[in-house]
Amino acid sequence: MTVVVKWRQMNELVTVKQAAIELSVTPRTVRRYIKRSWLRGIKIGRRVRILREDIEDLKKNGVSPRMADEKEEARQDHLEGDEGCL
Repeated sequence: MTVVVKWRQMNELVTVKQAAIELSVTPRTVRRYIKRSWLRGIKIGRRVRILREDIEDLKKNGVSPRMADEKEEARQDHLEGDEGCL
């Protein structure tokens, strides 16, 4: 997926390490969030940056909409699996 960043947003980009500090997680966890599309990672050369607004959304909402959908699907799958055992 390609993300277009406007020039004025460039100063709102943070490093993986900065995002980890703001989210109180490890940089490795931030990379997992990006891999799972819970955060959008923007590659600039060999480096990855994250929009500050995405971090704020994640902090505010606790989960991204996609993350919430995945949790609900997992819950439904679990419930459907339990029905077969009864």
